[in-house]
Amino acid sequence: MARTLMALLVALLAVGLTACFDGDPEATPADQVAAEDRPDDEGDGEAADDGELADTATFVAIDNEFTEFPEEVSAGAVEFTLVNEGMADHNVIITEPTEIEVVGTIAGGETATNVVELEPGTYEYVCDIPGHAATMNGTLEVTE
Repeated sequence: MARTLMALLVALLAVGLTACFDGDPEATPADQVAAEDRPDDEGDGEAADDGELADTATFVAIDNEFTEFPEEVSAGAVEFTLVNEGMADHNVIITEPTEIEVVGTIAGGETATNVVELEPGTYEYVCDIPGHAATMNGTLEVTE
């Protein structure tokens, strides 16, 4: 009886573990969770399609400043990354000439990425968390 019960438990465990994977034998449960928890590109409809990137740009935020920020990117689909090395929440919002959520609000210690389609021009950006805009702002040139 004990052997039958043990065999049944082993079979159920094998079926359960097989169901955890989406057919990718190399995938782990952590890979699946990571893929499922990735945020979709959000914003105001300005996010680019999954095409070729024109450029990449990184903002690094800590306390109430951007310690790294792009000054110029190429027009087209730009992959923006926000690295929050501080403890406070931060984001990057383009305010001029139109409002675009570049990277949504993330907590301290987090990193987020978003792809945004930009036309050539001069863009003003800011972290719009209350109290941050005075020191966390700048200008981004988008070139041909």
